[in-house]
Amino acid sequence: MKKISIHFLQLLAIVGATALASCKKDDTVDPVNSPTTLTAKADPTAGYVMPTGATTLRFEKGEKVKIKVNASVPSGVQIFNIKKKVGSAAETDVTASFTGLPAPGATSYEKVFEVTVAETHNATTAAENKVTYTFNVKSPQATVFTTSTFSYDVATQGQGGGGGIAPLLRALVSVALGSQTATEGSYLTSATGVVTNVAATIALTAAQKQAVDITFGVGDATGAAQLGASATHNILISPDERSTKGFNGVPLGTDARPTSFKIATTITSLTNLTSTDVNSIDHSAATTKFVTFDNASTPVFSFKNNRGAKGYVRIVSVTGTGDQRVANIEVLVQQIL
Repeated sequence: MKKISIHFLQLLAIVGATALASCKKDDTVDPVNSPTTLTAKADPTAGYVMPTGATTLRFEKGEKVKIKVNASVPSGVQIFNIKKKVGSAAETDVTASFTGLPAPGATSYEKVFEVTVAETHNATTAAENKVTYTFNVKSPQATVFTTSTFSYDVATQGQGGGGGIAPLLRALVSVALGSQTATEGSYLTSATGVVTNVAATIALTAAQKQAVDITFGVGDATGAAQLGASATHNILISPDERSTKGFNGVPLGTDARPTSFKIATTITSLTNLTSTDVNSIDHSAATTKFVTFDNASTPVFSFKNNRGAKGYVRIVSVTGTGDQRVANIEVLVQQIL
């Protein structure tokens, strides 16, 4: 009887110890068998907005994309790499072009990568505009990589908005503006690219007159209107400044609205500007309601109209003399009504 009791007690002790050991093991994280996790997504702080009906963000060539990567690797990082695929082209390893990669053995990792869109929009095949970055991580014990992908589409000029942040742009247009006695009209509505002369401007509705945001004339260095040979300067004028400077203010009347101008010393071409570039125009200071230029110069001016639309005007050429001149210009403006 006593012998059975001793064996029974020993058995209980063994069972108890096993139970305690089992409980201890359940409460401890096993770094070898715990799963590795990896996510790559648009940086939430960037404020990107998905286009209506789309599943992929859009960016233009030259714009920057922020991708946030998070990884949890309980047993430590052994290999981390980044691959890129553009359209139907073969995937390439681009790890070397990135900095701030996780150190070997790191168990957790968070990084916001910023990439610049280098691809040009493919107008023929939409599928060729898809760019995909694949992030891969592997621990020493893992037999395969844990992966996560982030994709975006390359948009044509002005149609990406930096991932939906900036207003989109209207297509670049070329127009001719005439001075006081030239045949060409002096009144431009940048939202439509339409130029009107005096008679056509008078016939516009009030809303249409209020949309006219750039006008042209010739005068002196102060922006004052001049006729004949005394006209020495070409002038882009805010609609509401025409009467003040001695230009014909009758066509727009009380519907004339203000536009501010500013010389853009660092811009020489409008061809490759993005939505982000145009949206960065700052007219909080150092602006005027008119800008002057001579026949031989080809400056670029930024402008901001009464509706808040920002844009650029590039002077391509000026022909004629005296008060019979024509300014050939390019206009790139935001799609703000």
